[in-house]
Amino acid sequence: MGLVADCAGVLAASGLDVLEARAFTVDDRRPAAAPGGLALGWYVVRRGAGGADLARVVADLGRAARRRAGRRGGRRRPRAPPRRRPPLLAAPVPVEVTVEPRPGRTVLEVRAPDSPGLLYRLARALAADGADVAAARVETLGPQARDAFLVREDLDPPRRTALAAALRAAAGG
Repeated sequence: MGLVADCAGVLAASGLDVLEARAFTVDDRRPAAAPGGLALGWYVVRRGAGGADLARVVADLGRAARRRAGRRGGRRRPRAPPRRRPPLLAAPVPVEVTVEPRPGRTVLEVRAPDSPGLLYRLARALAADGADVAAARVETLGPQARDAFLVREDLDPPRRTALAAALRAAAGG
């Protein structure tokens, strides 16, 4: 989940709002495969008020991916995204974290007010936990973000509780 956090940090720091994102990992254990498998992610973004130099954003994303590949899970983080104040909402959107254990997997869903850097903060919380995220689905629907993460293991109850608390805190709840 560290690469998703790095990419989300680059996008937020560049003044881009992530409206939707998908991330998938494939753990390919064949001898000729890249170590650690393959990660695929795509993001639908909207330029913020200040705009963004898209060529620079692409270059920054490439640098973040190369740094991540070179350090294989190291601790260095990208610069934190700027904290812009989100617009006031007519009705506040509560933070909700749902944890759904399944055989051999756990689904975590976060519903929260959309805010700059939200995906970055959620991905950092998952990476700090060491959760092995196989897939992520991120959507922004008006003022609400709905982010779901599929973890490749059936987390035990204490870890589910701790991870839900970390995600709630990352979402501002």
